[in-house]
Amino acid sequence: MREPVVWEQYKLKLDQLDILFLFVMCGFLDLSEAKRKKFVRELKLKEQKEITETMEKLRELSKSGILKDVYDEKDIQDIERSQQKKVGANYRSKTHTQYAEWVEDRMLSAEILFRVTIFEDFLKHVHAALLRADTKIFASAKPKRATTYEEVFSGSFEQFKAQQICREVEELDRQSLEQRLDYFIKHLGIDFGKQREGLIEISDLRNKIAHGNPLQAITKDDTTFALKGIQGSIAKMIRDAMKLAFDKGRAKHPHQFLLK
Repeated sequence: MREPVVWEQYKLKLDQLDILFLFVMCGFLDLSEAKRKKFVRELKLKEQKEITETMEKLRELSKSGILKDVYDEKDIQDIERSQQKKVGANYRSKTHTQYAEWVEDRMLSAEILFRVTIFEDFLKHVHAALLRADTKIFASAKPKRATTYEEVFSGSFEQFKAQQICREVEELDRQSLEQRLDYFIKHLGIDFGKQREGLIEISDLRNKIAHGNPLQAITKDDTTFALKGIQGSIAKMIRDAMKLAFDKGRAKHPHQFLLK
């Protein structure tokens, strides 16, 4: 069974996440053009070296007789030229500029994944804490759920209660965020108000990233958030929503919601 919700612990996670992404982006954006070109050039040289080493192994196999009837020297030279040409195209002069765009896009995707993961874990923790503090929630949420004597009396009541809390929390966690937020309003008395639609949109973005192409950039067609400064907007909305839920939980059950 999870311990009480401690705001200081979640605040620390959010603060560390802020620092992580700010640090990475600051370090990357502060790179001079020369250093970015150097980075790309080193990637190119690494691939060129790997091609050369692979061709040398192919030559050895051909000379040893193992692949003699498959590849001759002309074939190997043609393969090597073709692969080196592809490497040259992949790392043309503007590649370092493209990489800068890719990094910014992928860091945004990563940040959304990280923040939604923390938010969803927080919702589960809040849910469990409120069930532990007020078992009447079970009656309102699942009034017709049946249980057996074996489930109730095979252990202590606390064990039974812990099992039912885990069951209820995990069942809700498998629902969409929209359904979870409806549950929070109806059964837990926590209404995210104007933040609701934004939280659902952030969750949808997370699902698109996780279940689609994580390397695809987020565009203005994907979100109602302004793309400029979207990281800050998402970070603030999730932090504010978490604090709102914590404060409402603490107002009802302070022993289950601790500041630190």
